Amino acid sequence: MIITVFSRTDVDVAEPDVLTQFKVDVAGLELHDVAHALDHVGAGTLEGGDHAWIRVDFIKRAVGPLAADPAWVTSFDAMVHYARSQAWISDDGARIRGHLDGLTRVSSGSDTARTDHPEQNTQPTGARDAVDGAIASPGYRVVIVGLGHHGVGIARLLPALGHQIVGGVDIGDKVGRPLSEIVGLPAGLDVTVTGSVHELLDALETPPDIAVLTASASADVVFEQARHFIRHGINVVTLHQDGLTPDPAWTGELHRLCTEHRASFLATGVQDIWWVQLPALVAAASQNIRKITFTHTVALDSLSDAVAREIGIGSTPEEFARVAAAAQAHPSVLGGPMREAARRIGATAAAVHETYEPQFSDTEVRWNGGTSVIAVGDAIGTRETVRFSTDRGIDFEGVIQVVPIAVDEAASALTITGQPDLHLEIQPFPGDDLTNTGLISRIPDVVEAAPGVLFSADLPPARHHFAAAPGAAPTPH
Repeated sequence: MIITVFSRTDVDVAEPDVLTQFKVDVAGLELHDVAHALDHVGAGTLEGGDHAWIRVDFIKRAVGPLAADPAWVTSFDAMVHYARSQAWISDDGARIRGHLDGLTRVSSGSDTARTDHPEQNTQPTGARDAVDGAIASPGYRVVIVGLGHHGVGIARLLPALGHQIVGGVDIGDKVGRPLSEIVGLPAGLDVTVTGSVHELLDALETPPDIAVLTASASADVVFEQARHFIRHGINVVTLHQDGLTPDPAWTGELHRLCTEHRASFLATGVQDIWWVQLPALVAAASQNIRKITFTHTVALDSLSDAVAREIGIGSTPEEFARVAAAAQAHPSVLGGPMREAARRIGATAAAVHETYEPQFSDTEVRWNGGTSVIAVGDAIGTRETVRFSTDRGIDFEGVIQVVPIAVDEAASALTITGQPDLHLEIQPFPGDDLTNTGLISRIPDVVEAAPGVLFSADLPPARHHFAAAPGAAPTPH
């Protein structure tokens, strides 16, 4: 039985029918996050820095129907009896003592170390620079699913860092073509694009180290793609925003699958660096913070036709109302990263308030990034607003809007209201480049992490990667 602490607010029981062991897997969290999680769900308390006391009543709630199974009850009681003989049961019999596995400890230096097996260390194995914390990429075998805008952009960057692309998956007329032709790389990239994940895995004699999922697809499709790779022990990193924050609908199930097959999963991208990690770093330079504000402006012409249609661009008022209603069922573009940013600085978000509004065109507009003209009265832009307070007294507010401006007018800003007030802004905002390089920077973190689902808020900041030496071949794995 493994008590798994996924995040500051999510604790569950894995392998509830394996009653020959008992431990607390904290998935790379720091000690204060573990303490918060155990208290938040009523699971127990910490003892020092290496153990936790887990409540028996929490275990029985978490295992659900098993708690009423006579066979399970007999085995559980036997485990408790043995634990009592080892003094691992509290005097009142209400709590079981378990060792913390996978804890990230922050040292007085710049490194973090896991109390885990050496092969499960969360730090990349590349050579770390002693001054700035950058690393020389060790090079991994990579497959890319989805050879659209981001997939191609990522594929162009990988070889320079010593990574080896060993497979690509897409649909339509890209299937059967050389990847080098699609990506625009030298013909030496001897990989043929396949039409499905199953076909790719069947064709590979040696499994890749990691799969990069960039396909523009629903969360259900992306998570199912991830499961295929994870069942083969292959790590996964994706750009899909639904994976950025813990969600009971998928987190527990996918984490158990990852631990079973010794693989890791992370959703990342521009949100990871700019909206989760950066606010925590900047907040360290201010005191008495009252508010953290995110403002993000996207140029309409920078969006692909598929993405724009998905968010309601070009829709009538009636159609936009349906788009807005459907959006309520999925994590918002800003809402998830903002909650993770709060968690990263040690705060817990209260109820989130969101609005999603259109901007309708009063003239006919030719949309250069799409394939049609936006008619008078149809949606030419959107505005999403997210607000919440936290248990630390810090309010969060975010606004992201799509507007018909020049691409180089797009901007993103972070404002911290405190002592002192701080304001950072980038214009033009290189969102595509940040998305692609941010994902690539996380590849070593994912490959070298302990098995399980990972979240940006629980990881150290991503680091710069040095390019491979000219002519150097990727490190074999």
